[in-house]
Formats: sequence, structure tokens, C-alpha cells
Amino acid sequence: MAADVMDVNEPSIMNLKLKPRTQEVILETKAEHINEDFSHEDLVGAIYTEGDLRGSDFSGSDLRAAIFSRAVMPGVNLEGADMSNSFLDYVVLRGSNMRGVIAREANFVRSDLGDCDVTDADFTEAVIDRYQAIGLCDSASGTNPFTGVDTRDSLGCERLKRYEGFNKENSKVAVSKGSGTWGGAAN
Repeated sequence: MAADVMDVNEPSIMNLKLKPRTQEVILETKAEHINEDFSHEDLVGAIYTEGDLRGSDFSGSDLRAAIFSRAVMPGVNLEGADMSNSFLDYVVLRGSNMRGVIAREANFVRSDLGDCDVTDADFTEAVIDRYQAIGLCDSASGTNPFTGVDTRDSLGCERLKRYEGFNKENSKVAVSKGSGTWGGAAN
């Protein structure tokens, strides 16, 4: 059985009301778009590398397979956006509104997701650094209205635990002659 593959030529399952796309290829590097309105845009496959997008509005936009690499995006509004299969590596999204987004199979490697509102979001099979996912779980709630997926389930909140250290009872790590092979085999 073949795996489901996203077809960006098909409309988003979110029935987004989009403005007409004005250019076929969107490729911007180190662009400055502070507090700009990108709401309800067709940005499928768009590429924004090292851009400054602070406070911009991407609500209701189609961001499937879009790339935001090393972008500065704190406080952006992504509410109701389809971010499926998007790639956001080393992106600062701190304090952003991600209510109701679909971020299935999105990649958030090394991104800052602190203080984001993820109510009703779907992160099924998204790649999120463990400590960022744990932080999102602190306030995650709701169910995505389009996929029917519980936000906490999509983040894996029930299986994520904070690191508590190995030395809970103030005991010492015992090292004996045969406990390791540093410098050669133990006798």
C-alpha cells in the first residue's frame, strides 16, 4: 500500500478562501516584511530564507510545503493556516498565534515555539524538538475542526516527560574496576 502523499495541486482540506496568486514562484532571501499582511494568500511552496517577518499576518493562508528557513517570525498570526508539509528550521515563532492550524508532517527542527497558542491545532507526524513539544503541551488544548485530531494527541503530550535527572535520590554513580572499558578492557 502506498503512503499518502500530499498533492499541492489539490485544494486544502480547510476550504481556505484565498486571494489570487500573483506570481508562480515565490523565493525571497533576507527580505524584510515586518507587520505585513499575508492573510488568505496562496503561498504553497513559497520560500522565505533568513527573512524578517515579525508580527506579520498569515492567517487563513495556504502554506503547504512552504519553506521558512532561519526566519525571524515572533508574534506572527498563523491562525487557520494550512501548514502541512511545511519546513521551518531554525525559525523564531515565539509568541505566535497558531490556533486551528494544520501542521501535519511539518518540520520545526531547532525552531523556537515558546509561548505559542496552539489551541485546536493538528501537529500529526510533525517534527518538533522534544523540549519545544513539552512546552507546547503545557497549554495545548482542543480539537482541530477539519481533521478531528486532538491537539494534545497530535503533539504526543501523554508520552512526553520533562527530564528530571538521573540522580533523584542524591545517590552517587558507582564506578568500579569492571564498570567500563575506558583505556582498554576491564580486568
